[in-house]
Amino acid sequence: LLMSEARELDNATIGNAVALSLSVSAVGTLVAIMAACSINRWVAMGDVFPAFLVMVAATVLQNVSNVATMLLERALDYRRVAFVEMTYQLALTFVAVGIGFFVPSFWAPVLSYWTALLLSTSMLVYYSRGVFRPVWNFRAMTQLAWRSLPFAANPWVTQLRDLVSPVIVGAALGPSAVGIVALTM
Repeated sequence: LLMSEARELDNATIGNAVALSLSVSAVGTLVAIMAACSINRWVAMGDVFPAFLVMVAATVLQNVSNVATMLLERALDYRRVAFVEMTYQLALTFVAVGIGFFVPSFWAPVLSYWTALLLSTSMLVYYSRGVFRPVWNFRAMTQLAWRSLPFAANPWVTQLRDLVSPVIVGAALGPSAVGIVALTM
């Protein structure tokens, strides 16, 4: 929504976006942790459970980083956006391969994700100074959330098509057909 705004964004709107991102991601993180704890009681998740808990905590940083990236994109500072994204990808790859080579474990991609996320978030904080000042105006945050719902719903509907293959093809033709569809896509 903030990318499509024609008017200049004031500090209060940006602060509301940061506060909304923090609030939604914190609530989502808590819900995900509670769901994972419940699922872990029914079905032992083993080593996946602590890895999931470590990964889901990154949601807060990822969502706040989106606001900072939006500010750079609105300023047409694509050089810095590309530099942050390239740094993120390189850190993700090299840390995962480096750790995975010397200590083969499923923790290698988890640690590389956190390294890349912390590095890119710190770069975004540096490039878009002042963005991480949340403004807790509940009414403005609610209006911002309501107006941005159509923009958020688009990826949700798009992601639903990923369920077509396992639900419909899997039920009709079996798991091997789901694999064939996935490879074809």
